[in-house]
Amino acid sequence: SSAFAIVIKGLIGKTRRAIEDFEDIAPGDARADALYGAWHLGIVRAAGDGQFGASLEEGKAHYDAAVAAMPEDIIVASNYAFSLIVLDQEALLPRAEALLRQIEGITPTTAVDRETKARMMTLLDVFDQPEQLREQAKTLLNTEEPNE
Repeated sequence: SSAFAIVIKGLIGKTRRAIEDFEDIAPGDARADALYGAWHLGIVRAAGDGQFGASLEEGKAHYDAAVAAMPEDIIVASNYAFSLIVLDQEALLPRAEALLRQIEGITPTTAVDRETKARMMTLLDVFDQPEQLREQAKTLLNTEEPNE
C-alpha cells in the first residue's frame, strides 16, 4: 500500500495490534518476529525509514531473529529477501543474497514451499543485474494467481 493508503485505512495500528494479539495467543512464537519484520519493512518501503514508528534496523532485527529461530522456513526467508530487494538499497543486497542461498539449501516439504523456492531461485539467476532483480522481485511479490 502507499503511505497515503496506510494512513487513511488505519493499517499501521490495525496490523500492529494484530501482531500483538498473535503474540498474546502464542508467546515466544518466532513467527511474531517475522510479522514485526514485515510490518517495519513494509512501512519503510511505502513511507520511508522512521515514518509511523517503523524502522529499517528494527525490521531487519526482527526478521533476523525469525530466520535464526526458523532456519528451514522458506516462506519467512523468502519474505525477508523480497523485502530487502524491493527496498532498492544496494547495501541490503548481500543479506538478500545470503537468504536466497539459504533457501537454495532447504529441501521443501510442501507444495507451497516447492513453488516458493522455485520462484525465489529465479531471483538468483538475475542477482548480478540489480535493476532486473528488483523488477523481477516486484513482479513476483505482486503476482496474484487466478483462483487463489
